[in-house]
Amino acid sequence: MAEFRRFQQLNRDFVEVNTAICQLRSVESVAPRKKNGEAIQKEVAQEIDQLLRVIFADLRKSGRLDLEAVEMATRTAMHQAGAAVLKELLQEISQ
Repeated sequence: MAEFRRFQQLNRDFVEVNTAICQLRSVESVAPRKKNGEAIQKEVAQEIDQLLRVIFADLRKSGRLDLEAVEMATRTAMHQAGAAVLKELLQEISQ
């Protein structure tokens, strides 16, 4: 359970750092990309929410936490979030 709590904190830290980076960008660089930045943050948040729903559903169902399954689900969710980020960035530079 401690590992899961650590994972939750890392996710919160990730979102916090990402938000701070977005806020530190100059107005010129953010203005045309604001929609994309918001879309990326929304996609990452959705992946994390889905991941947590799956983990907690399994915990309620089985009464235990399979850390290996949590690790694999986390990797999958982060790959999905990374793919969404790359998609948005590639679309931005191709315009």
